[in-house]
Amino acid sequence: MNIQDLAKKPFDELTDEEMELLAQYERRAYQREYMRKWRAKNPEQDALNRKRSRARQAQKRLQEGRA
Repeated sequence: MNIQDLAKKPFDELTDEEMELLAQYERRAYQREYMRKWRAKNPEQDALNRKRSRARQAQKRLQEGRA
């Protein structure tokens, strides 16, 4: 069952697992929106963070290649 189906289901018919899935989706949606706004306000820091992240990923790939 996808998230749209769960959202249409009456609240009192949701199981605990379905409620948790909806809550996780809400948290991820909120965080995505928050980060989108933050990136719009802080483009220089966002670029620096992305550059650092790519460097860490490249370093990790190098280490895994040697191991």
